[in-house]
Amino acid sequence: MTSRRRLQKVVVHREKALDESVQKLTAARAVQTRAEEERERARQEVERAAAERLKIAERVMAVDDWRAASEWLQSRQASHALRRKEVEQAEAEVEQSREGLLTARVALRSVELLDEKLGREERVAAERKEQRMEDEIASGQRLIRAAQKRGEP
Repeated sequence: MTSRRRLQKVVVHREKALDESVQKLTAARAVQTRAEEERERARQEVERAAAERLKIAERVMAVDDWRAASEWLQSRQASHALRRKEVEQAEAEVEQSREGLLTARVALRSVELLDEKLGREERVAAERKEQRMEDEIASGQRLIRAAQKRGEP
């Protein structure tokens, strides 16, 4: 197997790795979007809980009602904090996927450049070989003409 054929196999392998990186980034972005949506829902729930507690605070109420409203607000805040962490993790995954994609692109491009270089070198070598053959034919033809001028068969 020539080095060029092996290189072509590496190119195919690197293209597959690039495709996998693109898929991974797409999936990570989808996870990030879902996490951001969940965070927004949790934020809205915190606002609702705070508004509800404020509404309860404006009137006379039992201590148990106040405690329940406060606990609900705290649970919504905890849920929001958890969603924020999930968004941060999703963002980190997207960034890691981007870096993986960049690495895959660079790896593929370097192999493609090497393949192009080998292709150019093979073409140059073939052209030199063809030129040498043409030069030898031309040289032989000159010898034949010179011999014919001298009257040699």
